[in-house]
Amino acid sequence: MNLSKYSRMSFMLPVLLLAVYLQLAAAAEPAVVSEISLDYYSKYIWRGQNLNNSDVLQPALSVSAYGFTASVWSNLDLTDKSQTAPGNSGNFSEFDFTLDYSSSIRGMDKVAYSLGVIYYRFPHTPYTPTVEVYGTVQLDLVATPFISWYRDLAEVDGSYLQAGVGHTIGKIVVINERCYCDLAAGASLGWGSAGYNRGYFGMAKDHFNDFSVSASLPFSFGAWTIELSIHYSTMLNDAIAAAVDQKDNTWLGIGLTTGY
Repeated sequence: MNLSKYSRMSFMLPVLLLAVYLQLAAAAEPAVVSEISLDYYSKYIWRGQNLNNSDVLQPALSVSAYGFTASVWSNLDLTDKSQTAPGNSGNFSEFDFTLDYSSSIRGMDKVAYSLGVIYYRFPHTPYTPTVEVYGTVQLDLVATPFISWYRDLAEVDGSYLQAGVGHTIGKIVVINERCYCDLAAGASLGWGSAGYNRGYFGMAKDHFNDFSVSASLPFSFGAWTIELSIHYSTMLNDAIAAAVDQKDNTWLGIGLTTGY
């Protein structure tokens, strides 16, 4: 596939997403929801891979209307310890532009799904921009099991599957109706196809790649949420573990989110 068009998209997509945002905001409809978040993590781990073994900031902006969500997510390296871009302190190493549609199956309100596309751009790194499409199915039960499928359309000829479950205990601490704390926990298992593992790890076999668990405490204060979190991830296959910087990773996070 000719990737030059994806280089041009690196300039076009931010403009298109901004246009979508302004158009939806101008509609002044109650269905339009915007969200801004700023997360700090002590490491940047993606699908079990340690991309930065030290502090990062991850700002994000999204706008949603009528089931569609357009979002921009980014990673800012705070030190020179990035595996993907050494000496990158103070620079962004990744931008993800996502367009998503989410809904529930008609007559089955507890079965939700999402379909979308992600454009990845990696400034200040040697990596080429790429594009993934994805689909997710989630069940709204006592817990929330889900399964997601990701397919790269450019750089990697393969797929990544992730299955997991999450659960939230609401309002474990309540000060008043607008000020309270929840407890959330989750776990996920990742599988890579032979093409995916060849592209990322140089091993042309399909395997269960990674396992992750997390727990968090979201504190809600009106329209604002502060979330403290702890995460653990491990690579399950020895050959894949040998191809990454660290097999096991534990990291902490604190995030601030508001919506309007």
